[in-house]
Amino acid sequence: GGQFFPSFGLPASFATAGDALAIKTRSDVIVCTMISQPDGTYRGDYCREIPVQSYLTDDDSAAATRLTADLVKDMEGVIRRQPEFWLWTYKRWKYIPEGDAPEKYPFYRRKAV
Repeated sequence: GGQFFPSFGLPASFATAGDALAIKTRSDVIVCTMISQPDGTYRGDYCREIPVQSYLTDDDSAAATRLTADLVKDMEGVIRRQPEFWLWTYKRWKYIPEGDAPEKYPFYRRKAV
């Protein structure tokens, strides 16, 4: 499940439940990227707080969608800056939007249900 958001030039399905919870509880979101170090530890390399106040409207669902879209865009920027640290075992483009051209997607793609 999830909603489609642009990711690396293709729509990809992302869950919005965590962002919906942040909106519902009026809790800020903290984004942090952990970078592995030669000694086996990790360093919080990119951390910031996203105040949900700026997303709030009368429509919590629309607010969660906007928050998720911004987080997806932010995540893509982090990966583009340091692709050597990207390990994503989840098949992000497993489901494709109805009517989209399947040949644009990886071999494991399926139509969204």
